[in-house]
This record gives sequence, structure tokens and C-alpha cells, in this order.
Amino acid sequence: YLRDVLQRLAEGEDNLEVLLPDVWKASHPEHVRTFREEERKYCADQRHDRTAQRRLQAVNS
Repeated sequence: YLRDVLQRLAEGEDNLEVLLPDVWKASHPEHVRTFREEERKYCADQRHDRTAQRRLQAVNS
């Protein structure tokens, strides 16, 4: 992303809105690293599971 933005700025890109991260991501889906999103989801699921385990232990105690 950053390399593309810097290159386009050096070439004189006038429309800066197309360089915003969310706009760039939508127009370049092949360059988005999905493993980070998968990693975040996995971590969130793990936190949810640990919380549920603690709640069950508290109820059973």
C-alpha cells in the first residue's frame, strides 16, 4: 500500500481520495493480507472461549 501511494504521489496524483486506505483496499483486494484478519478473528474467538470457560467455572463453584 505505502509503496503504491508514494509512487502515485511522486507521479503527481491529484485525486488524493483514491489513496485513502479503505478506498485503496477496496480497489486492490488482491494485495490485502487476509491472514491478519483471520488471526484477529482467531484471537477474538479464543478470548470469547476463555471468558465462557471462566463463567462456567464460576457458576459451577
